[in-house]
Amino acid sequence: MMPRRGPANRTGRRSRGQATVELVLILPVLLLLLVAAADLARLFHATIAIETAARAGVLEAASNPTSFQTGQACDVSTNRVVCAVQRESQGSFLSVAPSDIVLTCVPDPCSEALGNEVTISVTSQFGLITPLLSAVVGGQELRIYAGGTAIGGPGLRLTVTGMPGGDARVFNAGDIDGD
Repeated sequence: MMPRRGPANRTGRRSRGQATVELVLILPVLLLLLVAAADLARLFHATIAIETAARAGVLEAASNPTSFQTGQACDVSTNRVVCAVQRESQGSFLSVAPSDIVLTCVPDPCSEALGNEVTISVTSQFGLITPLLSAVVGGQELRIYAGGTAIGGPGLRLTVTGMPGGDARVFNAGDIDGD
């Protein structure tokens, strides 16, 4: 028997052609949304990485507040705070330069004593991939920030703050597993 060549066969071809045209029209929009979602995931990861780096830096500064040299590269014998921050931010979507790390102590100058307060702030630049998100957040480059404060002594209390306007996260010595 021969295949039927009538209106039913033509309708099937039209339907397949319509689906192809619809896919071609919607595919760029879907890809843009997928890349924007990946950008948001990268930003979320970078925020967590900088908070973790600030936490590591403030823990090191609480133990060794005199082991910090402003703007100097990592040196395990003289600049352990910078080493801790850079080690924690390694492998993330951002890089932290030594000049991006600021340490302040109360009382000033930094010394190893019970009750002394050390505060660290870490900043970094984050570059977005998609222009879609840059229109929403105000540019391709974002400056992200995390800071932390520790008071030396028994029952060390550590406060880590995220991006400006974000929530502060408070950790007690028992909550930190030292990794």
